[in-house]
Amino acid sequence: MTKTICSIFFNKCGPAKRIWGPDPNRGGLTTYEIEAAPRGEYRLLNVEDAFQREYVGSKNYVGIPVSGDSIATDIVKEFSEGVMLARFGGPGVFVCRADEPSADELRAANKKQTRWCRALINEAQGDWIRGKRDHIHEGSVFHKAAEWMGESYEWMKPPEQVFTASCPFCGAQVPAGVPVCATCGRTINPALEKQIQEQMAKLAESTAKIQAEVLAENPTATLEPEEKPEPAAAKPPIPPPLKPGVRQGVRA
Repeated sequence: MTKTICSIFFNKCGPAKRIWGPDPNRGGLTTYEIEAAPRGEYRLLNVEDAFQREYVGSKNYVGIPVSGDSIATDIVKEFSEGVMLARFGGPGVFVCRADEPSADELRAANKKQTRWCRALINEAQGDWIRGKRDHIHEGSVFHKAAEWMGESYEWMKPPEQVFTASCPFCGAQVPAGVPVCATCGRTINPALEKQIQEQMAKLAESTAKIQAEVLAENPTATLEPEEKPEPAAAKPPIPPPLKPGVRQGVRA
């Protein structure tokens, strides 16, 4: 039996290697992979029945049949599960009921992947606002999710176009758009801090809507608890003005 796997995922799926082959006497090693699919397109992979070679003693082997259906199901599980924020959806990869994906199957895959991309974008937006930016690099799943959605954000700019500023209190370099200096913990832009708090509230609201949509489709779905926000860094006390002729921190 031949089964067809369909992918609308913007990343390449695989390679996944399995100890299955077409010859019952030899077994084999088969590699399964699907190329990345641009938005609005899909890629297919045909999976056929195979055999797994097992030793039965006395220098004898036997070929145990493995159905294309079970192989396809196993491969799709590897391709689509275990991704970041999988609780919100995941890559649009599935086993087709027929030789070609139906309109309903493609629509369901698109909805699943779109919801997942929205969750990824929310995650990147929140981390960027908080100044956690090292993992939001070009080529990351965050960038690819936004590109697949046809959207553009500040964190998608080339590194040389993302500017930094100097903290007026300690002189450390602070990424543009971050209101609190990570080095000394002081607020360098109170107006921006309030604006960011409002942005974070909107992101939390958007994430809550995605969670509600998941539960509406599957009331028994288990949603991982959201990570607790890191406690704000304690702001050091501002030292009093120095008296003329006195050097701070130096004893006579």
